[in-house]
Amino acid sequence: MGAKKAFLNYRGKPLIEYSVDILERYCSEILISANEPGYDEYGYKVIEDKIKNIGPVGGILSTVEECHNDNFLVTACDIPEIDENLISDIAGALKQNDLVILIDKENKIHPLPFAGNKKIISELNKQIRSNNYKLHELLRSVLNNGSFKVETILIGAGLKNINTKEDLIQ
Repeated sequence: MGAKKAFLNYRGKPLIEYSVDILERYCSEILISANEPGYDEYGYKVIEDKIKNIGPVGGILSTVEECHNDNFLVTACDIPEIDENLISDIAGALKQNDLVILIDKENKIHPLPFAGNKKIISELNKQIRSNNYKLHELLRSVLNNGSFKVETILIGAGLKNINTKEDLIQ
């Protein structure tokens, strides 16, 4: 879209601020995964990918490894309208599970947001070593693995991602 997506204006404020605002209500620690400058103004630790050029899984791995808590919640700055009840449900389900993922009525996994326990880092590393960088496949692998306790949460219409200039003005 020609600019850092996190800083694009959506309904009066930068996209990143929607994520920060909701995470502040539910998370004791917030880390920002970014490979470029400009995020320090939010007052949270910024983590660069330790393994470059492998997409979101690189940022997720690096950030989760830096997290001081055993449990974590991952979201993206381009999902500004995350429902607070959904985040509450995810946080509640994580108390009894190793991974919480969202699925729709067609059983399609929605990769973000998701929450997990650091126990799944081994699966993430295994996937990266096999040159598979797809977040969907990591989540499906952990879901079907049998070694982890996984909760799926059914979502309705899905979550709106901001991917185009038109999405910003809708």
